[in-house]
Formats: sequence, C-alpha cells, structure tokens
Amino acid sequence: HEVIYSSHGQKFGVLQVEFNGGQDGDLFVFNVARQPIISEITTDRISTLEYQFWVETEHIDSLVWDMGDGTLYVTNVVDHIYAEEGVYELKLTVFTPCGIREQTLEINTLPSSISDEEIQVLSVSPNPTNGFVEVSWPQDFETQRIFVYDSQARIVHQLQINDGKIEKLIDLSTLVSGSYTLTLESSHGETLTAKLIKL
Repeated sequence: HEVIYSSHGQKFGVLQVEFNGGQDGDLFVFNVARQPIISEITTDRISTLEYQFWVETEHIDSLVWDMGDGTLYVTNVVDHIYAEEGVYELKLTVFTPCGIREQTLEINTLPSSISDEEIQVLSVSPNPTNGFVEVSWPQDFETQRIFVYDSQARIVHQLQINDGKIEKLIDLSTLVSGSYTLTLESSHGETLTAKLIKL
C-alpha cells in the first residue's frame, strides 16, 4: 500500500487484520522525513596538488569525504592538499533519513602540460565567503566587467572596471547562500571564470 503525504513529521497509522471470527488492529507511529537534496560535487583545482571540493545539501543527517589518501572531512566545503602526485579516488558519503547516497570522483594530480601559473589565472579569496571577496587576475588580462551568476545563470551582481588594476574587492553580502559563478570579461571579449560559494 502506497501513501503520498503532503507534509513531513510524525504520523500515526492503524493496521487492521480481518480473519475468520473477527478482526484485530494495532496503532503504530512513524516519521515522514523531508526529501534530501544533494548536488553534484564541484571541484576547483587551485594548484597541482591543492583542490577545493564542495557540495550543496539540504535535509541530511551528516556527510563524510574520503579523499583517497586516508584523509577524512565532515564539512560541505573541503580544502585539501595531496602530499604527493598520483591518482586518487575521492568518495563522498551522505547519510540521510532516506538512506545513504554516495558519489565518487577520480582525482589525477600527476604532472601535465598545465602549469601552476596557468591554473591560478583567477584568484578569489576568501572562498567560501560571508560577504566580501577579493578577486585578482593576470596583468595581461584587461578586465572590463565582472559578473556574478547564480545557479540559474542569472546575473545577480556586476561591476564595471575602468581603473586598470588587477584586483577588486567585491561586496556580496546581500546574496543568499549558495553556489555562484564569477566571470571576468576583458575588453577583447575574453573571459575567466571561477566557482564561488556564499555562506
């Protein structure tokens, strides 16, 4: 028998059984939990061995990150530096009232043609943030405008840059908590992007 409830919380039910000569019943109590919400893992490679991972969740009990090198974390946002180059299997386990959810990623920190300088072309700090972030970019990238997009690709903040500087302090305190994309647009139409978490 399947029942769809319109609200969560404690519920009561009655089980009745009919048999030859009569019937019997019993009262039982159960809990209807909220549907857990778990986003896909987002990854930001800071340098060859340094990464930031985060996931957005609602209505869960707890979570555990296994970085594949023996290190564990229990927060939604993780900053991790691997001790040595290699291939690691990252595993995220989320415990919810409806069961266990798991996600895995392969993290390859082996040398490649991408240098640390190329990886770090756009810097956003602090990230995650409660309000202000400092954004800096390469000297040869002539930033003209800065956009902040929400998860629905809507522009929620924008700035015009005319002073020729390579850094800018941005106030994002009015934004709601969540994941955003910060995009820099140059005078030549080039773009740089970075993920941003607002706490």
